[in-house]
Amino acid sequence: MEDARYHEQVPGPLLPGRGNALVLMFEARDGKLTLVELDDGRMIRAFNSAYGRDLGEEWEHTTFNCSPVVDGEPTEFVQTSDIVRVIDPATDEILYQRTQS
Repeated sequence: MEDARYHEQVPGPLLPGRGNALVLMFEARDGKLTLVELDDGRMIRAFNSAYGRDLGEEWEHTTFNCSPVVDGEPTEFVQTSDIVRVIDPATDEILYQRTQS
C-alpha cells in the first residue's frame, strides 16, 4: 500500500517521503532512548535524530545522536528504508515493525 503522503522530492522544501512516519516518530521521542534495528542486524541506541531527503530518493535518511551529540553514543547515519524495527526499551513496546512486501 502506498503512503498517501508520499511526494517525489524536487528542489525546494523537504516533502514527505516513504519514511515520513518514522522520522516523525523519532522527532516525537526526542531525548528518549529508542532502539532501532537495521536490516543488517545492527541495533542502534538513538536519543535524537536529524533527518533529510535527497533529490530523487523515495526514503528519508536520518542521523542519530547528533543534534545534540550524546556523550558515549556514536553518531549513526541511516536510510529509513533500512529500518526493520523500532522498540521503546522502557516498555519493550514495538513502535514500528517493517512489513514484508
